[in-house]
Amino acid sequence: MHHETEALFGRGTDTHARSARWLILLRLVVLLLSVSVMFMVSAADNPFAPALVYTILLGLSAINLTYLALLRLIRLRTERFLEFQTLVDMCAVTMLVFLTGGPASPFVYLFFFSIMGAGIVLSNRSNTFFACLAVALLSGVVILHKLGIGRELILREFLPAEDIVPQAGRLLLIAAGFFMVSFLCGLLRARLAISRIVNEEILQNM
Repeated sequence: MHHETEALFGRGTDTHARSARWLILLRLVVLLLSVSVMFMVSAADNPFAPALVYTILLGLSAINLTYLALLRLIRLRTERFLEFQTLVDMCAVTMLVFLTGGPASPFVYLFFFSIMGAGIVLSNRSNTFFACLAVALLSGVVILHKLGIGRELILREFLPAEDIVPQAGRLLLIAAGFFMVSFLCGLLRARLAISRIVNEEILQNM
């Protein structure tokens, strides 16, 4: 797996840092686009999302800007730094999903972007770990909702349905989606690694 990472990103920390930078910029684009879309579909008398949701998304954007600044100071173990970023983002997304209805939350898609990023720039083991972590976190949200723990914290605009069956079915579909995205990104990563190796061999033989 380590050799696959080298094949995909090249040898040396500069290429790893470049990959990390692109991943952070992608997160920023997704987060700011989410805020923009919510603002556009909101009416003045009936906002789509409370101010707390905007605060969390903008807070995540600020965290990613901090990542960009820290990236200049980190020369070694960039892959560990990427894993840390993904972990922090997933925890923040879990809080957002908990506050906005669990599996029915309109922000579940943010999990998919975290898994996609991990699948493309990290090792297969890390990719699988984060897919499993996303399923575990989302399952934990469903269990907390069912037990009524923290229900007073859930934004009233997104209160989940009392019936657990629709939530369970939605959870199973989303979990399957997590693993499918993880698998496909792993395949893409392997193909990119092979393509890079072939291109390097062609250039060396020219």
